[in-house]
Amino acid sequence: QKIADEQASPPSGDAAFFDVLSAWERVVQGIKVKLRTNVAMVVSDLRLSLKAVVVALISVLALVGIGLVAWSSLLVALTYGITSIGFHWFWALLAVLILNGVALIVTKKILTAALDSIELQTSVDHLFHSDDNKDID
Repeated sequence: QKIADEQASPPSGDAAFFDVLSAWERVVQGIKVKLRTNVAMVVSDLRLSLKAVVVALISVLALVGIGLVAWSSLLVALTYGITSIGFHWFWALLAVLILNGVALIVTKKILTAALDSIELQTSVDHLFHSDDNKDID
């Protein structure tokens, strides 16, 4: 009769092991589901970011194109106005060159100021010269 009781119920250690094993399987499945969800979210965020970059690039290119057309139209109108008043074409050419030179200088100053405001030298020094900084501290 003792043998029949042993065969009827599994030992308590084996049951606990299978319970732990099934719990770990559920944990692993939960981690897999969470990982798939996170990967899907990151991929969708990357797609959205790529679309935003493309839209921004198209918008910038359109604005640059419109700006170039407007600037060219302004220069053509200026040239036509100067020559229609009776001045020689040389004066119209000189006015256009001076106006373009002023625009170039202003654009260069704006670009230089923008690049100076994006200073990363402190981060670069910290990352690439960390051994030198340890000696100073």
